[in-house]
Amino acid sequence: MDPAPSRFSSTATIAIIGGGPHALAVLSALHERSYASPQFKDDAAYNLRVGFNSHKLVGTVTVIDPGETFCDMWSRRFHTLGIERLRSPLFAHPHAYDEHALLNFAIRTGRTAEITHPVGAEITRDNIQRSPMGFGFTLHGQPSTALFNDFCTHLAERTPHKWVQETVTEVKRDPATGKYRLRCGDVDVVADAVVVATGPQGRWNIPSPFRPFIGTPSVVHTAELFEAGLTLGEVVINRTAHLAEGSQVLVIGGGLTAAQAALAAVRAGFRVSLRSREALRMRDYDVETEWLDRRHVNRLRFDFLSTPMAERSSFLREATAGGSMPGSYLEELQAAATTGRLELQVEPDIERMVVKRDGDGGDDASNTDHTSLIVDDEVFGLVILATGVALDPSSSPIFKEIRKNFPATFVGGFPQLDESLRWSENEDIFVVGCNAGLQLGPGALNLMGAMRSGILVAEELHDLMWKDTRAHKSQLESNLYGMLEIDSCSSSESDDDDHDDFASCVK
Repeated sequence: MDPAPSRFSSTATIAIIGGGPHALAVLSALHERSYASPQFKDDAAYNLRVGFNSHKLVGTVTVIDPGETFCDMWSRRFHTLGIERLRSPLFAHPHAYDEHALLNFAIRTGRTAEITHPVGAEITRDNIQRSPMGFGFTLHGQPSTALFNDFCTHLAERTPHKWVQETVTEVKRDPATGKYRLRCGDVDVVADAVVVATGPQGRWNIPSPFRPFIGTPSVVHTAELFEAGLTLGEVVINRTAHLAEGSQVLVIGGGLTAAQAALAAVRAGFRVSLRSREALRMRDYDVETEWLDRRHVNRLRFDFLSTPMAERSSFLREATAGGSMPGSYLEELQAAATTGRLELQVEPDIERMVVKRDGDGGDDASNTDHTSLIVDDEVFGLVILATGVALDPSSSPIFKEIRKNFPATFVGGFPQLDESLRWSENEDIFVVGCNAGLQLGPGALNLMGAMRSGILVAEELHDLMWKDTRAHKSQLESNLYGMLEIDSCSSSESDDDDHDDFASCVK
């Protein structure tokens, strides 16, 4: 049914659904395509060519997200989990065409102390050296969450866009124009193209022995924290208020969230068992280092894209299976274990654990008189499931809605996109981020995936965004040539400030 006449309609060249780092990377790349900021020496020159708001030369972008601004929901999740530092290197961020942008922002704002890096050398523009990853050694560093958030705010403020604080509930063809009409609360947005940049979509991973007890005081899944707006520490305190000091808490999981939950329970004065499928693994970055190494990433992508489509979803899940954590967290866990307040356990078959409610000998979850659970003959006052989410974009409302009006093929729960991340042939609907994993590979989960997604989409939508390209034809051809020189990624002799080389590597 067509929207009621009283509904307000807004028009845009491109509508972006989502407001996280991946959405910001798309917005940034759309505006910077062919006018990347490394070409300009200062903000005034950048704003003259990129930051203007001329509808004659540049298209308009509307971003639709329930948050108040870019990375709002993303920042809340980090606060909820108590994450003070990113697990991505300094060169991975939403400014797709300039790997030095976050480092330069830290230098300009005097916040280099918020970067943790391997050697502890002073960070300046002059000491960037070649590194094993193919980037400047300093760019291995990891920014604080606060630094990254402020960088994103700065990038969003200088990049023209309209923000609609709503949730998209319908995407369909506009009968009057043939464009896409997005229903968002009391507003309709009509756009030439749509980019879906929502976060990870899927179902909670819940080990079957604990399913009867989800929703009871005895068991909490960490995904519940985001809905309640509580931190891990607050959940531990609230859920254990009735327990005597020294009671036991069981944490299931082997990743960073599991480590944080276990440490929060230890600090609250409880004895904690951290049970994982395999021995805890230390990894500083959130993906394997090879996927961050521009000398190897093209080979890895080739291997991934050579895998039959039916096997790629399994490849993705295997690549991201099992948890890992930075070395600092592993050291804290090991220190807590030496005090006897924490026990690190390995249980390869979590599904075979025997769980029942303490006191009644059964597994009747409706009985809330007893709050403790017996797990493999041990009594626990609280069980925290830090078992993550099984990626399955097909289960999310927005993908179901788009699929209803614009049919597309899904494989293993993921949309089967083309090489430009297009939803289906002849449709200007694109998907970026982890939900585009069948095209991007395991790197889709990282901010490097955001950068590559942004560039791919910006290249495809260039003619929509930049209406008058004739005056800049030579510059466009020059940039395109640099971006297509993919073979240059394998060279370890190129200069660190070669931005065209970097752009080609993330494409």
